Amino acid sequence: MKQSKTLLVTGLCILILLSISNGAKGYSENEITVKGSVYGAEWNDKGVATAVSILTIEGDELFVVHNPVGDELLKLIEQNVSATGAVLIDEKGRKNFTINKYVVLHN
Repeated sequence: MKQSKTLLVTGLCILILLSISNGAKGYSENEITVKGSVYGAEWNDKGVATAVSILTIEGDELFVVHNPVGDELLKLIEQNVSATGAVLIDEKGRKNFTINKYVVLHN
């Protein structure tokens, strides 16, 4: 009986680990790459941009999520970029873009 419980718990642990690893894999499959221009989305009282968005060539506005890579775009306002990451739409319909890599495009 004790051996059966041990096997059951071990099996459940394996299933949990597999579901977690599949969730991470699914996240990477949801990555997109967009091309567009970086624009200021929020400013402080001194007029300095504190958040940016990317206006894609398709006309979508993607609000860049603050993370180390996304914050680098604060220095690229009015530049064209190709950016890769995941888009999540919040309850207000705003498209939040978590960028994990980008390239500045030169025309």
